[in-house]
Amino acid sequence: MGVASSLEAKAKDVLLAQRVLDLKQKKRERDTQQSLQIAATRDRLLWIGGYYSLLGLLAGARHIAGHRRGIHFTWDSFFLPLNQAIVCIPPFLFGYQVDYAYFGKGERISLEAECVRGGGLHRWFDCQWLPASDDTDRWFNQPLSLPLALKPTYDKLKAQSDSDLARAGLPPEPHWATFPLVPPPSR
Repeated sequence: MGVASSLEAKAKDVLLAQRVLDLKQKKRERDTQQSLQIAATRDRLLWIGGYYSLLGLLAGARHIAGHRRGIHFTWDSFFLPLNQAIVCIPPFLFGYQVDYAYFGKGERISLEAECVRGGGLHRWFDCQWLPASDDTDRWFNQPLSLPLALKPTYDKLKAQSDSDLARAGLPPEPHWATFPLVPPPSR
């Protein structure tokens, strides 16, 4: 009977450890996916902002050139006509894909995603002219809330991981999970 209960306890420990490690991996995957989406969105915002800035510059140059020739613009001809903007879209999309294929857009997005996951204040794509953001408070950068029943297993695995990292000369990893506080029993 003692062997069976010992085997049951070991099997339970292994299953709990596997569950905690699975949760940690799922959190890591979710964090990576969310940070990549944010980085890709930032890149698209910059690309589209550059596109509309170019269209605005072209419209302004067209307006100035027309004004000097004495052309009176009405509301519907003041800016670039819509048909000219549509003609500009295919080269815009082609340029986006060429940048991705040949000029390291994927690597830039990946580096920005790492900065987003790392939290802390940083400039978008490490460029001094772009906005700075502090991604520490993003929901996916916060620790995952786990059931209290997993706390002993989490603590054991965290201590083991931290000691392995210390032996390798690396700092301990931050806590990736929290547990609900248990109120004291009422009398």
